Amino acid sequence: MFYQFEHFGKEDHFCRESGENFSFPTHMHSSFELIVITEGSMDVTVGTDKYTLEKNEAVLIFPHQLHSLSGDNSKHVLYIFSPEIVRAFASRNLQKAPTGNKLVMDEHLLAAL
Repeated sequence: MFYQFEHFGKEDHFCRESGENFSFPTHMHSSFELIVITEGSMDVTVGTDKYTLEKNEAVLIFPHQLHSLSGDNSKHVLYIFSPEIVRAFASRNLQKAPTGNKLVMDEHLLAAL
């Protein structure tokens, strides 16, 4: 497990990446991370919860949540953004633990990818 410092700490930080067959070891950082599977499947662990994400499913990882990714047969889009970008949401919810991180993406959200 490691704390990921690079690319983090800026108030306006936003990054979008896409790729395939992506794996990343257990880590945490100070930003939100949204991972959307566009083809295949990916195993994602958030804390002690394990998810197998299929096409059009996603996870939203909150700041400072331990997480790892493992996808041998997948394509994905990944967004990493600072809490300051969603200040109103973050101010109400950062001290709350989510009950789950998995999302099913609707057509409007998928079209925005």
